[in-house]
Amino acid sequence: MKSRNRDRTYYNNKRDKRRLMKSITKDRPWLAYQPEVIAILEKRKTQFRRVVKTRIPIQPNWILHSAVCGRYNGSFRFRIPDSLNEQIVEGVNSTEYVYCPYGYPGEKLRVKESFWQDKRDQMICFEADHTFMLHPNDNAALRSKYIGTLNESMLELKTNPYWTKKPATSLPKWASRIPLNITNRRVEMLQEISKKDIRAEGISLPMSPRFTPGGFSELHQEFREYWNSFNGKWKGIYKKIKGHRILVAYECYPWAKEDIPPIPTTARKYQIPCRAYPNPYVWVVEFQSSSN
Repeated sequence: MKSRNRDRTYYNNKRDKRRLMKSITKDRPWLAYQPEVIAILEKRKTQFRRVVKTRIPIQPNWILHSAVCGRYNGSFRFRIPDSLNEQIVEGVNSTEYVYCPYGYPGEKLRVKESFWQDKRDQMICFEADHTFMLHPNDNAALRSKYIGTLNESMLELKTNPYWTKKPATSLPKWASRIPLNITNRRVEMLQEISKKDIRAEGISLPMSPRFTPGGFSELHQEFREYWNSFNGKWKGIYKKIKGHRILVAYECYPWAKEDIPPIPTTARKYQIPCRAYPNPYVWVVEFQSSSN
C-alpha cells in the first residue's frame, strides 16, 4: 500500500513538473487599458493590478495562505472562517484555491490594446500613440506606399469609412508589439498598496506631506481615482441561457465603500441584483518590458 502511494506521489510530481515546463514557454494575452499602454511605452509602469475572481466572492475577513505542495503548487489559498461556513452554498468546501490567470515568474505576456484597422488590408493603427503597423508578410511596395500617407491617415481615422475601431480582444497575435516578462506575482488587498508600488503602477506625482481626510496621502488619492475610473463603475454580468445573452447582475470593485456608484436605472427597473466589493483582493503582477 505504501509503495502504491509513493508511486502515485512520484507521478503527480512528475506531472506537475511537466505542466510547469510547458507553462514557462507560454505567452499569455493581457488586456491593457489605454493609460497603461502609454505608461509602459514611456517606461513608467512595471506592475499592474487585477481583481481576484473566484466562484465565491472573496470577502475581506477571509484568511489568505499560500499553497506550495501537491497539485495546488503555485496557487493561493483562501480559507473561509468557521463562523461563515453556514452561509456558504452546500457542496462548496471551506477552502478556495486560486490560480493566477496571468502566469508565473518566468512566463511572458502579450499586451492586447485597442486599435483601428483598415478594411482594405491588414493595416493597423494603435489608439494609444497612433503608431501604424503592417503585417510582416506585406510586400515592400505596399509598406512604402503607406509611409507617405501616415500623417494624412492619422487625421482621417474617425471620418474615413475604411477604418474601423476594434477592442483589445480583437488584436491579432502578430500585432502585439509589447512583450512582457513576469518577474513576480502576489496577492494583497487593494488598500495595502504602498507609495513605491503606486509609482510602479505608472502614476507620477511628487511626494507631498498633505493627507486626505481618509488618512491616505495625495499619491494614494491619485491612484484611488485611477482605480475607480476602470473598476469602480458598474459592469454587467451576462450568461448564455438557451442561446441568448442575458444580463443577470451588476458588479463593481471600488476603492472604498464611499466610492460605490449609484444603482443603474436598468437595475432598478428590472430588479437586477447589484453587488459591490470595496477594497477587494487583487493580483499584483510585476514585469519587465522586453521590447526593443
